[in-house]
Amino acid sequence: MQSEDEVAAFVQAFMAELRLHPCGPNSAFGDIKGHPVTMTVLSGDPFALLFAFRIVQPESGQFEPPVLIRELMAEGDAKVSIEDGLAWLSLYRLNGVSREMVQGVVETFADGLTAAQLALPPGCATAGCERVAQPVHIEGRTSRLCPACLERLFAEREREERELNRMSLKHVFGLPLVVLLAASGWAVFWMVVDLVLLWFKVQVIVLDKFTVLVFLAILGLFGYCLGVPLGSFLRRSGLVNKFPKFMSTAAMLMVAVVGEFFYVNIYIFRTAGVLDVGFALEWLPQLWIREYPRWWLAGKLVAIAAIAAGMLTTIERKRAAVRV
Repeated sequence: MQSEDEVAAFVQAFMAELRLHPCGPNSAFGDIKGHPVTMTVLSGDPFALLFAFRIVQPESGQFEPPVLIRELMAEGDAKVSIEDGLAWLSLYRLNGVSREMVQGVVETFADGLTAAQLALPPGCATAGCERVAQPVHIEGRTSRLCPACLERLFAEREREERELNRMSLKHVFGLPLVVLLAASGWAVFWMVVDLVLLWFKVQVIVLDKFTVLVFLAILGLFGYCLGVPLGSFLRRSGLVNKFPKFMSTAAMLMVAVVGEFFYVNIYIFRTAGVLDVGFALEWLPQLWIREYPRWWLAGKLVAIAAIAAGMLTTIERKRAAVRV
């Protein structure tokens, strides 16, 4: 068994010997015998390492590991797989194993990839130029690129992100309509709740654990469904780029306030047969401050929080993936 300090010392020495560069708290990248590779510490106790070698995807999808690797696999100390242009080597139960032995196993695996003609061609994986290509680690994958291809890759990602997040006049002018539709959905939902309670002649609601969980699940789903399109329109309208916190908060509260106003008007019309907007404006604050039971008010607040959660999934600037 090795302590955390011993594992950290092992990894540091291993990285120095193989000239790997850190790319995270538990990972490093570099080149092992001509193969771009990412190394990740799977666990410290028991000590385990994972290596992802960037390779040429084999036509047959099959790869016969070297004898040493197959022996480790038979003992449950290693696992090998090939997927999506990567050859994965997992090494388990490394506690007490010397650094030289681990390095020998990894290099043997790399030689096996070369022998199976799975190694990337020398030089840049995109352009083929050899002198200036170097290992690069982008979004969890390691490859070998020249500066020109790396610059082009990021320029393409920037163009794609601009297109994904481009301001749209359709969304600018459609945002008020989406807010009104969301507010209408709010009013309809709570009116349906009222009608259901009235239909079943519910006089007392017992709030046990099961009832609360069901209530929270329904409110969460309802609010999330309102928040998703709202966040999407805010992002594409461009307003959220300049005032993200203010605009997102204002839109969320507007849905709740306008929705409650619609709900109160519908309730007055359903019970009194008249539409009194002025009375609805006067009564609305009293509902929240004096009339609503605490658990009912808590339900409204949960719905507002769910709207915010739905908005967060679509309001953030979309990122374009980069594959190397």
